[in-house]
Amino acid sequence: MSSSVRSSLIFEVLLHINRPFSCIFFVIMVILMAYKGSILPYATHVFTVELLLLLLFAPIEALRFAWGTRGNLTETSAFVTFFVLLTIANIALCVYLGVFQSYVLLIEEILICIEFALLVLESLIGATLIASLSSMAAAPAAAAAAAPPMPKEIEITPDVVTFFCGNAGKSTYFDIKMANKGAKRAAFKIRCTSANVFRVQPPVGFVPAGGTLIVRLWFQNRRFIESTKHYFAAHIIFNDTAVQPTEVFANKAAKADGVKRLTVVFNKALPPASPAGADEPVAPKSLMAAPSIMPSAMGAPSQAAPPPPAAAPAAAPPPAAAPAK
Repeated sequence: MSSSVRSSLIFEVLLHINRPFSCIFFVIMVILMAYKGSILPYATHVFTVELLLLLLFAPIEALRFAWGTRGNLTETSAFVTFFVLLTIANIALCVYLGVFQSYVLLIEEILICIEFALLVLESLIGATLIASLSSMAAAPAAAAAAAPPMPKEIEITPDVVTFFCGNAGKSTYFDIKMANKGAKRAAFKIRCTSANVFRVQPPVGFVPAGGTLIVRLWFQNRRFIESTKHYFAAHIIFNDTAVQPTEVFANKAAKADGVKRLTVVFNKALPPASPAGADEPVAPKSLMAAPSIMPSAMGAPSQAAPPPPAAAPAAAPPPAAAPAK
């Protein structure tokens, strides 16, 4: 299974550092503006304009952090692009406050320089992240165009993998059916877009001629994913001689006879109930041990509540009174 995670840890850490500093910066700048307005000779219209420009910093900064974090964690270049545009707007505000403001105190210069440096660094890393995410979006399309279509002898259903994520923190699964209607045995290998949060049981195997096989796809579900870019890709090679399916795909010269992509959809609804009497499927141990870098749209997974204590057995009824003699 392959992993193509493009989220930037450096970008996220920088946002985490700048978020509290921006709050401190804004509060101190407002206090200093009020102080300057009380002791320095300001024209009323000049003071009003500069105060409004300073107050504009806060909503831009809040929206900027929200879009930057969401774009990075969901690997969406559009949100990161909006983040960079708003960052440029706040860079312009810092330039005005540091250079063109009527009165600039020394402490203001220091704070503005620090904020300016952080904003410039974030905009540069954001631009790099946009390029990375854009190339990620283009690569699958190019690969899909180059990959051979699935042969008519192989049927994989359904085309869309839907993970029901209502039980946050508990792994969820989805079964697909592979049918081989041909006369030759088919070796398969299923890849995914993130080995951190997905597993395949089994990831490789054989589908005998005229046979069918159920493959179980797992999602970690530690965090809900809003991205629509995830998918599983089934690769098929017809082979009647290999003993193990891994031998087929270990041969670098071997080319897939067909590839089919299964789009992943995440649903916040509860998973369907298991059939009565059926054992609860067990997720691979490595799945929950893997880190989850995906965003949470449902908050941190809730801890399962401990089962209620068993009710004490009802007391035996008192013996019936003996009939009076």
